[in-house]
Amino acid sequence: MGRAYGDCLSDTGSAYSLVIEYGGNGAKVAGFVSDGATRRALQMVGNDAEVEVEIRNFAGEERSVLLGITERLEFVDAWGHVTDLARYRTQGYRMAGNRVRLVTDRPMEVVEIHPPSANTVNMAGVSVE
Repeated sequence: MGRAYGDCLSDTGSAYSLVIEYGGNGAKVAGFVSDGATRRALQMVGNDAEVEVEIRNFAGEERSVLLGITERLEFVDAWGHVTDLARYRTQGYRMAGNRVRLVTDRPMEVVEIHPPSANTVNMAGVSVE
């Protein structure tokens, strides 16, 4: 799974192909490139973050970016999350103050907000190019 920590600036060659699994407030991620991801490209549950991600050749289904809870992620080698899915599905997350910039070669809408979070996500800071 690609993670934007330290020097990791790409998920190319990752077995799981998920750009960022992000759950902290105030994160700063710049220059991250996802190439050929098959999972959701961005899971973002936090506030006051500055995130820049480029998504190339997304090979998964539906929209590549999921903002909100983790229901649709495939929990490979993270079995603890599987038992929490029922709770995740009924619980929305508030997201505010984020500045998220996505650059993508996708020809369609790329951002999906999970229904429990739909009314608590401020999209003013999200831009897609």
